[in-house]
Amino acid sequence: MSIDPMLHYRTKGNPHHPSLLFLHGFLGSGADWTDIAARFENRYFCIQPDLPGHGKSLLALTDRNYGFAGVCRRINEILDELNVAKTALVGYSMGGRIALACALEHADRFSALILAGANPGLNDAEERARRKTWEREIIAEILRDDFAAFIDEWYNLPVFQSLLTNPKLLFKLKEMRRKNHPRSIAYAMEKAGLAEQPDFWLRLSEITMPVLFIAGEMDRKYRSLGVEMARQMPNCQNVIVSGAGHNVLLEQSEKFCRQLDRFLMRNGSAG
Repeated sequence: MSIDPMLHYRTKGNPHHPSLLFLHGFLGSGADWTDIAARFENRYFCIQPDLPGHGKSLLALTDRNYGFAGVCRRINEILDELNVAKTALVGYSMGGRIALACALEHADRFSALILAGANPGLNDAEERARRKTWEREIIAEILRDDFAAFIDEWYNLPVFQSLLTNPKLLFKLKEMRRKNHPRSIAYAMEKAGLAEQPDFWLRLSEITMPVLFIAGEMDRKYRSLGVEMARQMPNCQNVIVSGAGHNVLLEQSEKFCRQLDRFLMRNGSAG
């Protein structure tokens, strides 16, 4: 397994335009944002990293720098390498949780924060313990011989049930996810799972930049989380996208882009 010193990333658009940094979810890669970035590349410089353990950003099992603080440092390294002083930050699911960490620890690098289906953390010790047990079980499944079977099981989780109405998209997602390296994905779960994430609930009021929280109408858990988060962030807009579940950016890509574009235009990040 070859290990890159930095995260692998791809870019679209003119580097002199305002920037958009996209962070994907668990099992994904920067390529998940390709169609969305294509809609914005004429006005924005779009940056799509593969988060640690995913895509071409493989992890060594001895890498002790990975975790929420470590991945935020790596993202800053990308911005430095690209000479991007400030960018709007878009994160989905796991990428949204990492985006929250970045916005809290490096607020000066981000002009706006867009979260899709992101969890600010677990503030109950028993819930965190249950989640830790579940994540260990998931890691064990990943490391079994049949990674393709694990992918099938993952997309049978209740949070992804809305994808059953779009079998073509579901098939495409599974094919993309099977390209990951199982051991690297398992390590990513170990270091950046929800059980390992700091509890950001008490720090949400520190995020004063414009925030957009997007959830699919069929994603009841994250619709509720979005309402609670908006109450605690001083400059947060909460939007529900019809016809979508948890993976709102791919299930309803056009509606997602419309909401993102409106938000950026209204909050001074227009290209």
